[in-house]
Amino acid sequence: TVALFATGFMQEHIIALGFFVVAILAEIAPAPIVFSAFESSALWLVFGGLFIAMGVQRTGLGDRLARVLLGLIGGTYFRVIVSLVLASLILMIVMPSVMGRVLILVPLAIAFAGRMGFALGGRPANGMVLAVALTSFLTSGGILPSNVANMVVAGNAETLFNINLTFAHYMLVQFPVGGLLKAVVVALVCWFFFRAEIAGKDASAAHPGPWTWPERRMA
Repeated sequence: TVALFATGFMQEHIIALGFFVVAILAEIAPAPIVFSAFESSALWLVFGGLFIAMGVQRTGLGDRLARVLLGLIGGTYFRVIVSLVLASLILMIVMPSVMGRVLILVPLAIAFAGRMGFALGGRPANGMVLAVALTSFLTSGGILPSNVANMVVAGNAETLFNINLTFAHYMLVQFPVGGLLKAVVVALVCWFFFRAEIAGKDASAAHPGPWTWPERRMA
């Protein structure tokens, strides 16, 4: 299974399903153990994030949000990078899944890039996607429930050492450097190495049009 994942010989979902089938048929372990990961709430947070991200793309809600937000923040590359970093920080407070946040914000960053006239895969577009991904991952240690690893640490601290970590105290200690300072560094680095002039039309001038029913439902 590891070799197939590493080489990409087959699609990942087929490899994973094959692993479960072999593990059950060969009785490598009882079914509750083989499927124990599906009992984890972290898995379903990521799973839900996948559906949300796909819905944002398919319904056109991501493109609408990109137009509206660009109209509010202006059309400079620096301001867009800062806005994406801030969006990642804000979402970190309410969504305890790094992968879920990435899956929601990356389509928005791609829509931003398209509205600014940047080709997908080009340096400016890559910088915008990196700003979202790096902020979501690197700053997640600054808020207690913002990633699975923090929750594991908090659970072990309570179980093994009778130490109860609170949201406010943890944030007061960790967020200034582990969250805010890292976010500033990510924004500056992504802007410095990937900055570019806007190549397309001003997205703020484009009217998004009336809301469709799929967009309303997705929102």
